[in-house]
Amino acid sequence: MAPIVDEALKMLKWNYKYELIENPKILAKLGIKNSPAMIVNDKIIIEGRIPNVLQMVEILENIEKEIG
Repeated sequence: MAPIVDEALKMLKWNYKYELIENPKILAKLGIKNSPAMIVNDKIIIEGRIPNVLQMVEILENIEKEIG
């Protein structure tokens, strides 16, 4: 999912950093049952699917509106 996030951030012209976690033990601690997943501010936003770039742009825009 990282390339999709990268492309969406590029399209939005945002300079956010994120961390890619692949360790199953850490994912389980975070409450993730199905990967890939995206967590923002301790909230699971995506789990078990890979959105396309335009969907990711929309997801990121909605997150930005929520946390402002």
